[in-house]
Amino acid sequence: MSASSDQAETAPLLDPTTDAVPAHADSHRRSFLFRPSRGLTMLEKILTALAILFLLLAATFIGLFAGTNHQLGKERHRAPVTVTASPTGQHGATSTVIATTTVGKQRPFPGPTGKPGDGHHDHPEICLTKECVLLASNILSSLDESVDPCHDFYSFANGGWLKSHSLPADRGVYGTFTEVQDENRKVILGILEGKNDHSAGSDDSEEERAERANLKKLRTGYAACMDVDRINAQGTEPLLPLINEIKDILGPFYLPTHPSLATVGSTAQDPTEDDWEGAYTPTYKVPEELRVHAELVADARKSFKHVTRAVRPAEQHVENRSEVQSTEAKKRDTEALTRALAFAHSRSVEALLGFAIEGDAGGEDAQVQELFMYQTSGGLPSKEYYEEKPILDFYTAVVADVLAELAQPTPAKKHVGDDANDDDLDAESWWPVGHKGGKDKGKSGKKIDRKKFVKQVKALAKDVVRFERALMRAGADIEDLFNPTFAYNPYPFNNLSKELSFMDLPAYISTFNTRNFPTKIVVTHPPYIHSVHKILSRTPDHVLSAYFVTRFGLSYSTFLGPQTPVRRATRRLQELLQGLKPGTPEDRQLFCQAYVDSPRGLGYLGGKEFVDRKFAGNSKEKAEKVIYDIIDAFKARLPSVPWMDKESAKAAQGKAETMLVKVGYPTSPNVSSAIALERYFAPLTIDRDFFANGLRTRVLAETRTWYTLGKQRDRGEWEMVPQLVNAYYSPPDGEIVFPAGILQPPFFSAAWPDYLNYGAFGSVAAHELSHAFDNTGAQYDERGRLRDWWTNSTVKAFKEKAQCLARQYSNYTIEGPDGKPVHINGNLTNGEDLGDSGITFAFSAWKNLSSSVQNAKLPGLKYTE
Repeated sequence: MSASSDQAETAPLLDPTTDAVPAHADSHRRSFLFRPSRGLTMLEKILTALAILFLLLAATFIGLFAGTNHQLGKERHRAPVTVTASPTGQHGATSTVIATTTVGKQRPFPGPTGKPGDGHHDHPEICLTKECVLLASNILSSLDESVDPCHDFYSFANGGWLKSHSLPADRGVYGTFTEVQDENRKVILGILEGKNDHSAGSDDSEEERAERANLKKLRTGYAACMDVDRINAQGTEPLLPLINEIKDILGPFYLPTHPSLATVGSTAQDPTEDDWEGAYTPTYKVPEELRVHAELVADARKSFKHVTRAVRPAEQHVENRSEVQSTEAKKRDTEALTRALAFAHSRSVEALLGFAIEGDAGGEDAQVQELFMYQTSGGLPSKEYYEEKPILDFYTAVVADVLAELAQPTPAKKHVGDDANDDDLDAESWWPVGHKGGKDKGKSGKKIDRKKFVKQVKALAKDVVRFERALMRAGADIEDLFNPTFAYNPYPFNNLSKELSFMDLPAYISTFNTRNFPTKIVVTHPPYIHSVHKILSRTPDHVLSAYFVTRFGLSYSTFLGPQTPVRRATRRLQELLQGLKPGTPEDRQLFCQAYVDSPRGLGYLGGKEFVDRKFAGNSKEKAEKVIYDIIDAFKARLPSVPWMDKESAKAAQGKAETMLVKVGYPTSPNVSSAIALERYFAPLTIDRDFFANGLRTRVLAETRTWYTLGKQRDRGEWEMVPQLVNAYYSPPDGEIVFPAGILQPPFFSAAWPDYLNYGAFGSVAAHELSHAFDNTGAQYDERGRLRDWWTNSTVKAFKEKAQCLARQYSNYTIEGPDGKPVHINGNLTNGEDLGDSGITFAFSAWKNLSSSVQNAKLPGLKYTE
């Protein structure tokens, strides 16, 4: 007899006689809960209610989790968006690039408006890649979020970085650019010190063989520089053949019987101007306004074309030759001076005047390389330094040390420029170079009086500094040279040759074996020629010889050992000018790495290795897209500029459209090819002789420069090596250039969200683009020619706007070393200040892109893109 339903419901839930669960067990459990056979106690009712509530909550959360996970899965598998990027030099063409972003809804994605963390975006994704996490960490550590950005934005944006970075002892300046450069140097150092990059074998390709040969040359040059013991052991000996050549050409510079001439080379109206002895004290600091001039001159000299474009007003173009002739007190041996100039310039030593081969921006074709003549530089950074008595005092002591060392063959026991105990040295240890007498005697066989020698060398050094100061005073101010309407003064070659009567110009040019003889020369500052005539006419031969010797000593001291007196003297000058603590040891590794990185040296060999390691994949294409997007944003903005008429706006759009964009590395020499680089450096011998390497490198660089005279410029050439953290715009070439060195974090990464690249690197790219339309670049047309291509009304309005900005910046101050405020010279910095406005176009380019592309946010940041 089967059990009744009532009996079944009162039976045990589990039958102890079987392991099986009855089919009705599940329904039985539910009936127990909802239809109990007896009344529930209060405790059972409470527990039952809690159990039901728990089950409902659990079900709800499980449902939400499952739905969210499903949606995330769909987003992860969504196809990447395709964007178009323009290849270099072909802005009209497009190619397809896969963006490293995912796309949600195709909706406008506005830029950073509203307060941070205000929920501006509805649940954007978080980028959790390694690159994004490191980037977010870098940004957060650089900020000081305790500062109100509306009160002090600089401290808010940079406070964290400033707190975590101290100024290195051997640096006068340090910032993000130098920090990135240090990271790039580590890459280069790893290459220089690496071993067995490629395994040898009979199946090696020609490219691999060439790369090994290039690495060997690069590492040999670096090792020669690092061999300090060998370089110190050579002493000053490697420099003496160059010094002896100058002495053979111009005569001796140390004349024991010659009295001091205190007025040599002086242009001072007040005799006290020449009285600077004792003005320097150990507590002296170079004024900030002088540092500004030095930085501008240094930037300008990196690319001659950025400065020497231009000229005197039209009414001053022609020099008064009769006046020049009337001011000459004597005729110098033109042959000797011509030989001295050719000898110095062919070895990259600037003296008296300078020549350069550059594009003829004033001609019909700015790419034709013509001869330019410009004012020379000196041992101090700019002409303003020669008006600062403490600096002149210090510099004179340095020159005295150089001349003293080069006037006698044995190492000096102490510096002539030192103030204390000059007469403590043994008088018998001093004699002129090339002496014929015994160990302690000069050419005459007589002992050299130590006190007399010191006095004479100091007087000679002061004469040299006076002569150099006169040359610097004769040159144009840097403000004028930055103006392309100031210094484009073309002269027929024969006419200028007559003006330069102190030298044989045809003979000078012939020494460089150029294949094209110039028919004209562009002079940047014609009055300088007249001044040189007058200065030379009152300068004794031995002072001129000492001047050339000083120029060689200062220029080639870096190839001497750190312990040689000449190098120690120039190092002291470097410490003063850079604001370093006296006696700060030089980082030899850093010095040698910078030496091989030079674009006039072995820099392209290291550049290839850097590009291979740090600029691979689609980095080039992504960087180019940022630049071209900014150009498009710039062109789109021009028609709405209120002070620019339609005709000028259209011309400006054309100039922007034809801008040549160069990214990553040059193609001449072709940095991507080891074989091409091997051929390029084949004429250069590099061995373990550091001084000889430096000399050969300079001579080859000058030879290559003069070879371009009269030719079309090779558009594949760059003025920078790929590993450099910098960028530039060249007005006559109409190109903006961005080496791979600056396309590194925190400026750029192909793995970053777009808004970071458009903000960081985009600000750099837009800055360089804006230089094409600043107070200098705006004077060059779309073909790089100096032309009036804007309407008069637009030019007038532009100048008013530029001057307004100059006045604004001139009101800004920084604190000088003495605690007093130092005003910015808004006229000097006007081009850079105008260039910085380019960041607005980078922002516009990002906004245009963000309307169709949504990037993931960075972790831990509460800020909008």
